[in-house]
Amino acid sequence: MPSKHVYNRHMKKVSIAELKNRLSQYLRYVKAGEPVVIMERNQPVAHMIPIPPPGKNPDERLSRLEARGIVRRGRSARLRGYQFPDADGAESGVVEALRRERETGR
Repeated sequence: MPSKHVYNRHMKKVSIAELKNRLSQYLRYVKAGEPVVIMERNQPVAHMIPIPPPGKNPDERLSRLEARGIVRRGRSARLRGYQFPDADGAESGVVEALRRERETGR
């Protein structure tokens, strides 16, 4: 029977007993970036994922750049609540021009 959880098909799976016996091996997998699903009676109960390296968090990186004086965060609330236009179904002038060019062969 196929699992309804997609992550079960793409990650390494390990029973609790196997994990206890070979914890170092599974930690090496995780350190290499491969998530591991921990199973109990063939049901997923947890997953181990690698901790992102420092600096991968955008807010953390932005804070460091701000501290160095490279960037300055905006203080204005002008864009809060602004609804950006939805591009679904709408075509820009460039896309429309490209389509016309392809249709006419020019």
